[in-house]
Order: sequence, then structure tokens, then C-alpha cells
Amino acid sequence: RITRSYIMGGELEYALHHLQSQSPPLQESLLASIIDDERLPATSRAWLALQTSRYADSLRLLDSILAASPGEEWAIGERVRIAEAQQDWAMAKDLYARWSGIHPGESWYVRRVSDMALALGDRAESRSCLRDAWTLGDLDAGFALVRRMFEEGDDHAGIESALDELATGSCASAQRIEAGSSYLTLGATQKAADCFRKAFQMDRLCTDTVIARANTFVQGNMEKRIPLLELLIDVGPVRGFPGDPYRLMMAEDLIAVGRSREARPHLEDLVATPLRWKSLVALAQMVMSEPKAAQEQMYRRIEATLSEADKVGRNVWAEMSYTAGVLAESAGLKAEAVQRLEELVAREFEYADAVTRLARLRA
Repeated sequence: RITRSYIMGGELEYALHHLQSQSPPLQESLLASIIDDERLPATSRAWLALQTSRYADSLRLLDSILAASPGEEWAIGERVRIAEAQQDWAMAKDLYARWSGIHPGESWYVRRVSDMALALGDRAESRSCLRDAWTLGDLDAGFALVRRMFEEGDDHAGIESALDELATGSCASAQRIEAGSSYLTLGATQKAADCFRKAFQMDRLCTDTVIARANTFVQGNMEKRIPLLELLIDVGPVRGFPGDPYRLMMAEDLIAVGRSREARPHLEDLVATPLRWKSLVALAQMVMSEPKAAQEQMYRRIEATLSEADKVGRNVWAEMSYTAGVLAESAGLKAEAVQRLEELVAREFEYADAVTRLARLRA
């Protein structure tokens, strides 16, 4: 009677405590009679069955509750928990779908339907549910959909379109980094750089991640790096990364894509830095496509550095001598080209094609 009074009063914790204070045989007898007593609330009996690990009774009572009251949320939650524990994905999916109907504007329930559909191997329905959750404003669902699109080999145009839609939303900084990384996988480096820059502006705690992602790409790829190099030039110094090496890389890339006019100011600035020699070589390579007067002018400039280069080191001198020889040849200064290359070969440098060039000039 005491236990039943607690149950009728809704004091289930007291009822459970009173039951557990009895001897095991009496406890079992009382519990069995209470669970089968239809005069008591079904939800209370189901709760007691769950708390005392009587799972067969729990399932029977929960199913009975849901048959009579399909929208009973406590029963749905407990029944779906059991279904997932038993890996009964079909039951769990149906229950989550029912729960979603009770909360039509909340994406979490739709996401769970998606998870259960995936567990059942229905990837199409799972993706459809992710799209539905995204439509409800769940950006995490949108990113999950993009990851699924990558996994399942969707065409890049479709993935990029989804990313564009996500990137226009109110993404958190971590989501913008994920979007940027996904754009890099697609080779859309300008969009990637834009996402990384926004993440950096939103949260400086993202700085290291932004630098790492961008740096890994520019070090491992030779094409379409310019937007990321621009980003690294701006953001790198925040963490002590010198911007000059990135400026040199960007200048070289600008030259490679025919944007020499934009590259020249960077290279001229870098001549006054420890990257002086590499910058001069890049300037020399750039003028190779310019008129012979510009080539001769650059040759004179390189020639004037050879004494200094020799003091810096043998390899620097060799590179500058070779560059001067190639420039002189291109500018039509045959005698000076021969002189530069002869000096190079005389010092026992088998540098690039110096010997072949010299033989051709002497012929």
C-alpha cells in the first residue's frame, strides 16, 4: 500500500526507494504485482520497470502507451533509447520520425532520422533528411551533407554549389574553416581564402589553423596559390611567420600567369631583404619576355652584383653568373654572355646547361 500511494502521488523515486528497501523475494513480488496493476498509471509502471531492469515489461508497457498515445514524448524517448541499444534501426527511425512530427521546426529530430536511415543503408533518404534539417536552419546538417557528397563521389560542381550556399549563411568561425578546407579540395582557392580570412576576422583563436591549412596547400601545390599567398602575407606575421617568402612565391606565381606588372613591385621590395638573390633571379626571368633594351638593363644590374654574390657564397655566385649569361645571350650581348659562362665553367661549375650554352655561343 505504501508503494502504491507513492506511485499514485507521482513520487516515483520514493516508491522505488521503498521497494529497494524490502527483502529481495518481497521486492520481486511487490514489483511484479505493481507492474501488472492496470489501475496504476502506465507511465509510472513503465518507469519502474526500466529502473529495475525488467526490459521485457518495459517494452510491453512502452508499446502499450504509444499505441494509446502516439505522441507521448517520454515513452517515445525511452522506447527509442532501447531500440538504439538493440540496434533496431528501423524501429528507431520510425520513432524519431514520429518525434519529429511533434517538433516540426526542430532539426535535431530530422538529423536523427537521417542517422537511422544511414544505419539501415538508405543513403538517399539519409541525405534527403540532412537537406531538410539544413532547410530548417541547421548549418551543421549542411556541412554533414557536403561531407557525405565528398564521400559518395558527387560531381565537384554540385559540391561547390552547396558550399556556396553554406558560405553565404551565418557560419561560425569553425564552419568557415571547414568550408575553406572543402573549397581547397575542389581547387577553389579564392573561395577558400575568403572563408579562411573571415574565420580569422571573426575569431583570432583560429589563426594557427588558418595559417596551417593555407601553408600546407601552398607548399604542396604549384597552381592557383595566389589568393592563399595573399592571405598568408596578411595573417602569417600575427604568429611570427615572415611574409617575405610568401611574397616571393606570389611574385613567381604572378609571373607564371602573365601578371608580371603586379609581380614587379613585390620583387623590387624583396631585393632589399635576405631574399635579394632569389628576387633578382625572378626579375631576370620576368624580363626575358620584354624588349632587348630591358633585358640589357637587367643584365647590367645583375652583372654589378657578381662581386658581392661571390662574397656571399659559391652557389649564389654561380646562380647569378648563369642568370647574367642567359640574359646577355637573350639581349644579343654575345661576347658578354660568353665571358659570364666561361667564368662559370672555369670555376668547375656544371651549372644547369652552362656548358651546352657556351658551346653553342662559340660555334
